[in-house]
Amino acid sequence: MSRKMTFKDLAPKTADTGVSSTDSHDYQSASRYQFDVNIFELARLLVSRRRFILGMTLSIMVIAAVYLFLQPNRYTSTAVILPSGSATNLSALENLVGLSGDVKNYDENSSSMYPVILNSNLVIDSVANSMYTFRDGDERYTITLADYFGIDNPDRLRRAVRSITAISADQRTGEIYVGVETEYPELSRAVVTNYLNRLEDFNLHKRRSQAGDNEKYLARQLVTAKEELQKAEDDLEAFQKINLDWAVSGSPEVLKELGRLQREVDVKSATYAMLAREHEMAKLDVQKDIPIVRLLDPPSLPTMKSGPFRRNLILLSGIVAIMLAVMIVFIRHFIRQLTSGPEKDDYETLRDDVVQSFPRTHRLVNRIRTTLVERTPLLKK
Repeated sequence: MSRKMTFKDLAPKTADTGVSSTDSHDYQSASRYQFDVNIFELARLLVSRRRFILGMTLSIMVIAAVYLFLQPNRYTSTAVILPSGSATNLSALENLVGLSGDVKNYDENSSSMYPVILNSNLVIDSVANSMYTFRDGDERYTITLADYFGIDNPDRLRRAVRSITAISADQRTGEIYVGVETEYPELSRAVVTNYLNRLEDFNLHKRRSQAGDNEKYLARQLVTAKEELQKAEDDLEAFQKINLDWAVSGSPEVLKELGRLQREVDVKSATYAMLAREHEMAKLDVQKDIPIVRLLDPPSLPTMKSGPFRRNLILLSGIVAIMLAVMIVFIRHFIRQLTSGPEKDDYETLRDDVVQSFPRTHRLVNRIRTTLVERTPLLKK
């Protein structure tokens, strides 16, 4: 039968290597702290403690089952938004030469900003404070999400709304997924619908684009050009009234001034006409430039729960409980080995010092341990 190797076996011989007796004593001291690990002994230990392991596993599984069955079912409604807009010329050139990274350049009408808009406090606050009417069986409810969560604090309410909301974008296709999970199927669908309505409202009334800015600029320039044209026409009219015979006059000064004023009127008139045409075209561009929320899948009415998956979670809790129980058995075994050997005196001294230093903690631990042993007979083993 093979013998276990310890630090004594690995330590060099004092007589052969010339190591001092102090070093040899250190090796011998170190050997005192070696745990006697034997696989078959550990297996027998687990068999002998099977009631404790089984009891702890069943207890945790029962607690998990009770907790999970007390939790209500949750239902998730989802919607899918199609991408809009196109990549800019710079982004297309980067893709062509293979320099494009994770950050993509989209035009300002692209749907790439939709997730940012939907996650903004502006939209979240509007969704949280809107009224929702839905049915749950035969009951009809009209509540806000603040009532649903029972939260009045605005910051906590935003966190709660974001916790039931999932917004993501497919990096390859650009599709945007919006999902909301609540205890009621109709409420989940109503909240997703409200998200889409808030996004549409933002696009129509708050989102600024280059075409919109251009239309406003041309409108201001058109007003200025009209005022300048009217002034030039007024100056020409005033000059003609002063020189009533301008049509038959042969005076060089009169003809010169008359020609200058007429040219100014012509230039101002052409400028005004050009700006008026561009302004009309810009107004048409603004109508085409408004980002449109194009739905691939409208908000769904969930018929199957999205959680909790009780059976899977109970099985998982059982696996974790077994691992935890085995770990406790091993730790207690190793502690017994450590405290029953040559270090027993040191352990007793340390325990006395701890008790004297923390008497209240010691009494609390003893009280908890006594309670657990009385309520859990398996712990007595």
